[in-house]
Formats: sequence, structure tokens, C-alpha cells
Amino acid sequence: TDENHAYVMMIIFSVCDSRDGDLERLQKLLEEGLDANADRDAFGSTPLMYAVERGHVRIVNLLLSHKANPNLRSPDTALFRLVGRRAMDFSIKRSIVSALVDAKADIE
Repeated sequence: TDENHAYVMMIIFSVCDSRDGDLERLQKLLEEGLDANADRDAFGSTPLMYAVERGHVRIVNLLLSHKANPNLRSPDTALFRLVGRRAMDFSIKRSIVSALVDAKADIE
């Protein structure tokens, strides 16, 4: 139902948006069948895009391990959103870029 969809969206984006990233809560949702690619916010952003923009390396890896598609666009991919982030530690950026490239993110 639309109500269930709205609830799932609220949980997934709040997990990705939390300061420390509630990895266990997200893992449980994914194990219960949440499709990492199915839900987007009103702007078309996916959970992977949110996690990338917020520098949550562990959440990025978890979403990718559950088949989050790094090449979905809104209008840019998660990788291109990351490139535009200036206020992020370089080691975090490097870890996320590695994870996205390993998951076959389009680099062009």
C-alpha cells in the first residue's frame, strides 16, 4: 500500500541520514526484503545516494552488497554526487569511490 511505502521510505532515509548510520536497522530491513533500488524520495534520490552524500562507508557497502545499483540517476549517479562533495574527508571519499567502482559504477 501507499502507506507502507511511505513508512519504508521514512525509515530507510532516516537510517541513511542519521549521524552515525544505524547499520543494524538497515541490515534488518534489507534482510526482510527491502529492495535497495525500489525506494526513492520526492527528488528521485536512492538510499545509496543518501549514504554516499553523507559519507556512510559501511552503509554504502551494505547497500551495494544487497544489489543497490550504483548507476541509477537522479539526475546524477551516486559517484558523481560524491565527486561534487567538498566537505568530506579524503579517506572516506576514497573508500566510497572504491566500493562504487567495485560495484561496476559507470565512471564516464
